[in-house]
Amino acid sequence: MDSDGEDRPDDLAALLAASRSQPGHIVFAQRAKRSEGGSFRFAYFLYRHAFRLLTGRTISFGNYVLVPALAVRRLVHMPELWNNLAATIMRSRLRYAEIPTERGTRYAGRSHMDPVSLIVHGLSAMSVYTDMIFVRVLIAAAAVAGLSMLGILGVAITRFATDLAIPGWATTAAGDLLIILLQTLVVMVATSLMMLAGRSSRPIVPITDCQPFIARRERWRFGRAQAVPTLVRAAP
Repeated sequence: MDSDGEDRPDDLAALLAASRSQPGHIVFAQRAKRSEGGSFRFAYFLYRHAFRLLTGRTISFGNYVLVPALAVRRLVHMPELWNNLAATIMRSRLRYAEIPTERGTRYAGRSHMDPVSLIVHGLSAMSVYTDMIFVRVLIAAAAVAGLSMLGILGVAITRFATDLAIPGWATTAAGDLLIILLQTLVVMVATSLMMLAGRSSRPIVPITDCQPFIARRERWRFGRAQAVPTLVRAAP
C-alpha cells in the first residue's frame, strides 16, 4: 500500500478478513469508487478496455494488495514483476480474490499520475502479456491481409468477367487494397522479428538480479524475554 492516503488504512481489516476466509489467496483492493477527476476516470476507462481488448483479461485493481509469503516466493521468480505487479499476479495463475474498496484522498499534495504517466503505466501492464498481444495482433493482421487478397480477387473478377467496372475504378481499388496488404505484411514481419528478438535475450529475474538495487539489509529479531526488536545490520 502507498502511504499518501489514497490506499485507505481502513481497508486493511477487510483485506485481512478476506485472506483469512480464503487462505493462500492474494487479495486485491478493487477500486469500486475512485476520487480522481472526470478526465482521469475517462482515461482509466479507456485503459481498462484497451487492456481487455489486447489481452482478453480484465484488470480493475492496482498495487494495493495483500500477498501471502508463499505467493511472494513464486512472484520473485517472474521476470514480468519489474513491469507491473498487478498484471504479473494475474499472469502467474496464482489464486486471487478482489474486495470492493473506495480510493481515498491524498493527505497532502497532488497526484503525479498525469495522462502521460497513465499511458506509461498502462503500457507496462500490457507488456506482461506481450506474447498474447503478439498473437492477437498477428491474427488481426492475417485477417486484414486475407480480406485484402479477397478484395483484390473480387476487383479482378468484376473487371474481367463483368461489365460493371467503371473505367479506372479497378486500378484504383486494386492499388489501394495492395497497399493495405503490403502494410499488413510489414506489420506481421516486424512484430514477429521483435517477438523473436525478445525471446533470445536473457530475462531479468528479480530474485537473482535485485542485488544492485539494494543499499543495505536490515534484520529484525525478537528476543524471548522481551518484545523489543533488535536491529541487526548486514553488509550489502
